[in-house]
Amino acid sequence: MNEPRENNGSAPAVDDEKPRRPLMSRKEVAEYLGVHRQTVAALQEDDVHPLPFLLVGGQYRYRPEEVEAWAEDAADAKDV
Repeated sequence: MNEPRENNGSAPAVDDEKPRRPLMSRKEVAEYLGVHRQTVAALQEDDVHPLPFLLVGGQYRYRPEEVEAWAEDAADAKDV
């Protein structure tokens, strides 16, 4: 029987996990945002609203959900 498993709070139960989307490359982020790859590099260093990134084996990688949230926040900030 498939009864719900109890979670001790340390990590989500396997059934509750969303499938992870693959990390994005700098090129993919640039295409998504409609900017040049060098602009993505500059956005990472922004003092006010830096674009979150990971270094994986010396390569810059980005979580798609973080890029999407960053883009929404940046668009909201321009509306002010």
